[in-house]
Amino acid sequence: MGSNFVAEIQDTDLFPNITLRDAVGMHLRGNCYPPIPIEMVDVCIEAIHAYEDGDYYRMLTLPKIGDFQVRNRDGSIEVTAMQVVENTRVEGFIQEVEY
Repeated sequence: MGSNFVAEIQDTDLFPNITLRDAVGMHLRGNCYPPIPIEMVDVCIEAIHAYEDGDYYRMLTLPKIGDFQVRNRDGSIEVTAMQVVENTRVEGFIQEVEY
């Protein structure tokens, strides 16, 4: 699976009706071990867009899942887009932007 899965899931000929949200969700639940909670999809998409904008250090707020607050290793609830991309392995979803 891994990067091949991410590349294939974005192939619009193979999967014409899959949204970025669906693809990231499938990646987090089926391509990561241990699976990453589906509630992280929105943060991952924000991080992807931040990367596409060249804003690698944009601060993003981690979600609350029920009564549980997702936290960074240092206990904070805010992380950079770079941290999200690296820790969730969503770099394959980042579209190269030509300037």
